[in-house]
Amino acid sequence: PDTGIWELADPVTTFGCTSGLRNQMRCGVKYKMLVDQLHAQGKSFAEIEEAIEEAKANELGPDSMQAEGTTPRRLTDILATLADLVSGSADAGTPVVLIKGIYQG
Repeated sequence: PDTGIWELADPVTTFGCTSGLRNQMRCGVKYKMLVDQLHAQGKSFAEIEEAIEEAKANELGPDSMQAEGTTPRRLTDILATLADLVSGSADAGTPVVLIKGIYQG
């Protein structure tokens, strides 16, 4: 894959998808790390929740310190991993897995 990380053992993880998913990358905040840090600082549940909402609102690129440690990956690769985990096909052959509406609103 373009990112150098193999989500599955297959060179092509997604054989069909809508144009909105094609070549879209997923970058994001490490929410668990953020929560762990804020909890260790003694922040309240409400303060942690507010910090998460602030982090969600920020547009972060792969070079952002808040995104440090997250791997930018194509959305289709992430969905292919989900489909692989859900199908549990192993040697039985991979079934068709349809994922709808996962990135809406």
